[in-house]
Amino acid sequence: MPSPGLIRSGLASEADVDPDRAGLGRPAVGQYMGGCRVVGDAVARSEDVFDVAEPDGQVARDDQAEFQAVMGTNPSVFPSDVTRPIELVSWQDATNFCALLTARDRLSGRISASSVYRLPTEAEWEYATRAGTSTRFSFGDDSASLGDYAWYSANSAAITHPAGQKLANPWGLYDVYGNVWELCSDWIGAYPGGSVTDPQGPASGSTKVVRGGSWFWGDARCRSANRMSVPPDGRYTALGFRIVLATGP
Repeated sequence: MPSPGLIRSGLASEADVDPDRAGLGRPAVGQYMGGCRVVGDAVARSEDVFDVAEPDGQVARDDQAEFQAVMGTNPSVFPSDVTRPIELVSWQDATNFCALLTARDRLSGRISASSVYRLPTEAEWEYATRAGTSTRFSFGDDSASLGDYAWYSANSAAITHPAGQKLANPWGLYDVYGNVWELCSDWIGAYPGGSVTDPQGPASGSTKVVRGGSWFWGDARCRSANRMSVPPDGRYTALGFRIVLATGP
C-alpha cells in the first residue's frame, strides 16, 4: 500500500521553514489498522511504538489525478505529472475530499453505506508506517538507506516525485517517508500516558498533526516517530495527505 506525499514552496533551506508549517503526502492502497493502543509513556521516548490490533480497513493514496477527478481542481505547484502526490492542500481540503469521495463511492456501490473515507489518526499512521518494527525507520536505524525508500532533501532535487518509485515498507506501503508530509486527523498534543485504546488526540487545538517528512526535509524529519503540525486551513507545497477506507458491514 503506497503512501501520500507532499511538496514545499520556494524555501531555501530547512532553517527557513516554520516547523509547524511542514507538508504531508498521500496514501497508497492496502490494508490498514483498526484498534490502537499506545503502550508505555509515548511522550517520553521518541521511538515509542503504537501497538494496533486487527486490520480494519484499507489505505488509499490520492494523487493529483484522483484529487482532480473528485474535486474538479488541481492546486498543485508541480502539476506536470498527475501521478505525483497532491499538495498545496489544507486539512480542510483533505476532509472535504474524503466526504465527497465517500458520497460518490457509496452512490456507485463501490463501498457500503456504512463505509467511509477519512484521514488516519496519528496512531494509525505510525502503526502502518512502522509495519511491526520498533526502529527509527521501518528498514532499520541507519538513515544511510533512506534514499532507497524516500524522496527527501538529499535526493529529491527540490520537487515531488510520482508515488511508488522507491521501496515499500514491510507491509507494502510506499512513500511513507519523504515526498510529502501526510496529514492526520488529530490535533497536535501530548501523548496519553499508560495504555490507551485508539488514541484520537486532544478534543481541540490550533494545529493538526503531520507525519513522514517531505522532499524538502532531512532524514531526522522522516523518522517513524517524528511529528509536526500545521494549521487546519494552511496550504503548503510540501503538504498532502493519505486516506483510510474504514469499512463497514
